Amino acid sequence: MSSTGVSSLPGTGAETEPEFGQRSPASPEQIRDDLIDAAAGLAPEIGELIRLYYRHIPPEEIVGDEPVNLVGAVRSHLQLAKHRMPGRPAVRLLNPTVAEDGWAREATVVQVVTDDMPYLVDSIAAEFARDGVQVQRIVHPIVVVSRDLTGELL
Repeated sequence: MSSTGVSSLPGTGAETEPEFGQRSPASPEQIRDDLIDAAAGLAPEIGELIRLYYRHIPPEEIVGDEPVNLVGAVRSHLQLAKHRMPGRPAVRLLNPTVAEDGWAREATVVQVVTDDMPYLVDSIAAEFARDGVQVQRIVHPIVVVSRDLTGELL
């Protein structure tokens, strides 16, 4: 019997409490959050951006990724965002490798930096589908930034 008065005996359908010193299995959300925290720990100078970048991603989309690759994706996207003329999108396609980019992804990565607009993600995904391109992951961080008159990220 547990302290709540519910039987914790096996086979009764009640949840059993972990034995002293044992940790219960983590949920997919906890695994995702731990992975993001590990990535943020690898790059503390952009740790908050890493947390913001992945805050809405479903756990199953990044569980199994290496923290270094999560950091690399954010660094790469940040590099693209450093300069953008107002009103003009910045777009990059890459097949990142550890040797060239410091991070890896087995699929082609499309990075877009633009003003936020309604249906942007849906429009891009629809265009890929129309061309027969399978989308494996969409990370859509909305990050409010300031730029100078030349488009440099402040």
